[in-house]
Amino acid sequence: MEFRQNKISLSLEELSGETSLSVPFWRKEIAGGRLRAKKVGRRVCVLMRDAEIYFESQPDWTPSGERVNAALAA
Repeated sequence: MEFRQNKISLSLEELSGETSLSVPFWRKEIAGGRLRAKKVGRRVCVLMRDAEIYFESQPDWTPSGERVNAALAA
């Protein structure tokens, strides 16, 4: 996923807008230790590189039919 390159970090609201995933979803990911965040004053910010690492670490999606077929072929 490509994010705007002119920023060093995103607020949770900005990250939510960029990804179409809710702010509560991102708060849960941070609380669960799956996404690194920084507290800056009252704001919670995610460094761009940490957001990219998060997305790169997610599994690739394949339709469930393909997964079943791959399992049958093995």
